[in-house]
Amino acid sequence: MNLLFSTLLVFCLSLANALITFEDIDSLAVMTTSCFKTISRHDSIQAPFRNSQHVIAREDHGQSLEIVAANALSNLNSNLTAMLDATMDPTEKHVKRSDVCFAIVKQHRALLTSTAWLLNTLDEKQQMNRWTRESHVCQYLSDTQALWASRRMNKQKLSFIEQQINLYRPTDCFAKNEVLRRGIEVVEYMNDILDSFL
Repeated sequence: MNLLFSTLLVFCLSLANALITFEDIDSLAVMTTSCFKTISRHDSIQAPFRNSQHVIAREDHGQSLEIVAANALSNLNSNLTAMLDATMDPTEKHVKRSDVCFAIVKQHRALLTSTAWLLNTLDEKQQMNRWTRESHVCQYLSDTQALWASRRMNKQKLSFIEQQINLYRPTDCFAKNEVLRRGIEVVEYMNDILDSFL
């Protein structure tokens, strides 16, 4: 963890302004909660799908849990990628520290909470189903992890963690490195789940 933390901290020292917005964070928390609910309500354990084309199916009725989870993660990744790829006016200013810190911190915690719910559910389903590394669930969760941690996954060359740091830094609403630390915890949990795929 120390190496990952140090590496990301170095990356974050000279970053430009964030390209995501507070509205994006709200939207992502809602989408992540929806993803969690979609997966958690699907209790049946059915045979894994063989055809990757099934991933694009719109309805989850009658589909295997693997397809449902893969669809949900794919949709979440697509939305997060679109947010990270968006080009904003570089002169746009974000909220400075004021009496809105309570709302800003609450918003960030809502994203972390919804993400924790999603990862807990994926962890639980993986323990029950023991999917392999060839599973689409593994592949899409790996993409989610990369979107959070890697600069290579979007046109702006900034990870989601970096974008969050740039968004929240001007507010002075968080302790030093708190947003980075919380982001690393999310990525490490994803790594733990990914390691459980056989």
